Amino acid sequence: MSKAVWIAWVVLAGMAGQDDASAADARSWPSRPIRLVVPSAPGSGFDGIGRSLADRLGARLGQRVVVENRPGATGLIGGEVVAKAPADGHTLLFTFTTALVANTFLQPQMPHSVNDFTAISQFGGGGVYLLVSADLPVHDLREFVDYVKKRPDELDYGSWGNGSGGHIVMESLKMQTGIAIRHIPYKSIPPILVDMQAGRLKVGLADGSSSLPLIRARKMRAFAVSGSRRGMATPEVPTMNEQGVRFDADVWYGVFGPAGMPADIVRRLNRELNGILRGPEMMERFRTLNLSEPRAGTPEEFAQTIQADLKTWGDVIKAAGITLE
Repeated sequence: MSKAVWIAWVVLAGMAGQDDASAADARSWPSRPIRLVVPSAPGSGFDGIGRSLADRLGARLGQRVVVENRPGATGLIGGEVVAKAPADGHTLLFTFTTALVANTFLQPQMPHSVNDFTAISQFGGGGVYLLVSADLPVHDLREFVDYVKKRPDELDYGSWGNGSGGHIVMESLKMQTGIAIRHIPYKSIPPILVDMQAGRLKVGLADGSSSLPLIRARKMRAFAVSGSRRGMATPEVPTMNEQGVRFDADVWYGVFGPAGMPADIVRRLNRELNGILRGPEMMERFRTLNLSEPRAGTPEEFAQTIQADLKTWGDVIKAAGITLE
């Protein structure tokens, strides 16, 4: 992304709609129910967060916020719905890092880009957990690297698919440390955890929520998490950064609108979403899901995070030659 394009996107996210017409739109908004597009199937953990967000946002705005599930294509289908919607604040997107950041480098033909959206609020997130089976004699990242280096290409690790967050994090670790470990792409995280418990897989990458019961039961060991902060439910698990391996990009959730939304509506949404983030009910939900403690920031700060993530994730994907096949 060129510097000029990036500046234009920030301007759209934070400065658009300053004229009188936009101000009038903001005063009358929302004039009807808001559609919140969630690019996952109903009943998923991500969908659950989206519905909690919708309920609380609707109560604050005095207007219904209706969740519309549009799963498929790693978030691209839902994203395309919002990218093409009117930028009047009545259609929003609740999405995740892979859909907008990793897909930029993984998809041969992206139907849209970050320039087609207005960044509104980063709404929670966390890191990818590096797990080993309970019988593997490693307890921190240094011990893991030493163990694998003595056994080049003898161990496999599982992630939830080619180009997934787990795949990208491990490939970054491999490049930084020189370890050689084979990748096994699974279709989802639960089969990884099943195979690890059965002893068929010794190393896996997973989210902090799915793995939490097994970590607490000591059926597998977590000794590192990617991202900038530790998980709220596992404060004993240090980040990779704390152990000398840099991968400080978080796996985030975020709220977006179509490009060109009026700035007054963007600021109102950001203010209300930050209020929800600070609420005890949502904070407890994040803790239960073992996410990082959320940060309430501005739309401009979220846009800057995305720019930094495009470099972090993109550099690893390109250097490791990661593809979806």
